[in-house]
Amino acid sequence: MRCLFKLGHVRRWGFNSASSRALPVLGSPSLNWASEYKFYHLHAEILIALRDGDRKKEYLGYLDEQFIQLEELQDDDSPNFVEEVVNSYYSDSARLIRIIDQALEKRAIDFDKLDDYMHQFKGSCSSVGAKRVVDECSQFREYCAARSAEGCIKTFEIIKHEHALLRKKLEAYFQLVNSAGTM
Repeated sequence: MRCLFKLGHVRRWGFNSASSRALPVLGSPSLNWASEYKFYHLHAEILIALRDGDRKKEYLGYLDEQFIQLEELQDDDSPNFVEEVVNSYYSDSARLIRIIDQALEKRAIDFDKLDDYMHQFKGSCSSVGAKRVVDECSQFREYCAARSAEGCIKTFEIIKHEHALLRKKLEAYFQLVNSAGTM
């Protein structure tokens, strides 16, 4: 199983948060030292949060528990499960972003319809654990309820930024996971 966030890795690796030298050495010929360090540095921070039960950090603020649950569903029969779910999420979310953009460009904004679209988008984001995006979606829906076009437009720009930022981070993550092979 390629799940990198499991608590079992902390125990198997004998992880010691006091020193970055305690990080495991992957030893994969496909990774150079810098890639290994970056890969384990990211996961070390997440593992510390998991080990210490620090749920408030929500795994560096980008992802929440839902992403870990997705990784726990991944197994040898479906080794790319999480990546496939995330790719499906990005296809669906791109469609919803276009729809919301078009709804915001209309002269007379239909806030009820806009709120419905954002509700769908937020649900999609929640399914992959996109915490920052979900938080901004909640703010957007509050602006819809207040009938604030300006608030919706500004918040939607933030949503698109957070969505793109998470995509870059997840692409880098999956690239590292795929280059590391099974763990």
